[in-house]
Amino acid sequence: MPVSIKSMNGLAAIKKVGIPQELYDWLIASPIEVKLTATEFRFMAPTGDGWTEKKVAVTLDLLQSLSAGTITPAKKGALSSAVTTVVSELKALAEIHGWVAQPPAEGALGKLPPLNVEPKPLPVAKPEPWPMFDLAQLMTAPTVKLRDATQMYQPVQGTSPGSRYFMVAAGKGIRIAARYAGHNLSVRIEGSDWGKHATAIAGCGFSTVDKKKDYASIHLEVGTDLVMASKTLGALLLGLGIPLETPLPQLQVIAKKEG
Repeated sequence: MPVSIKSMNGLAAIKKVGIPQELYDWLIASPIEVKLTATEFRFMAPTGDGWTEKKVAVTLDLLQSLSAGTITPAKKGALSSAVTTVVSELKALAEIHGWVAQPPAEGALGKLPPLNVEPKPLPVAKPEPWPMFDLAQLMTAPTVKLRDATQMYQPVQGTSPGSRYFMVAAGKGIRIAARYAGHNLSVRIEGSDWGKHATAIAGCGFSTVDKKKDYASIHLEVGTDLVMASKTLGALLLGLGIPLETPLPQLQVIAKKEG
């Protein structure tokens, strides 16, 4: 049964125990009922599934020494830590459940008002601007025009019928694709804004074709050393000086996919 030691009820005892003031203020404002017995602090709180109960064990001697102010620092610290942990857990439950449970039909708890806590919206992850294409479909997926590609390594069309490139870099109004087969590395550029970078593209050795076809390309013999071929592709992309929104590509992903 609830006890009162020199007018010290549950909340008054917790005040003497000395939990953080912020937690104590929250506890007073919450609909949680705190009962003090000769053997425990008992906390009753609403949750989404009904009501939950948490306890902190005490002894009558401990409560008497707390009331008289003769409790040792070690015992007071241990009790304060235990009560702080329970109240912190209850506060976390409040944020999760918003105290929306219906109060029980019987008992004093049924008179507790609900605490209106607006649930915090979950953070929405921003989609990647250039998601990864399904690598298992590299050789079977239909190709699209490079200027229309939306995913890293997406298969795209070259100049020759049946030619299959893969998008390896992209930025605003610019798409870059590559094909590495045998000894040869081919790189192709398309996009609505590629013409703005014509000088930089030409400076890297690309052949700029008829503007009506709207693309530039370069074909290099780099040998079969994947490391050297990767360095060549990386040098081309960095040498262009065009702002890109994609990470540096991994040439081994598309190596010898056509040949």
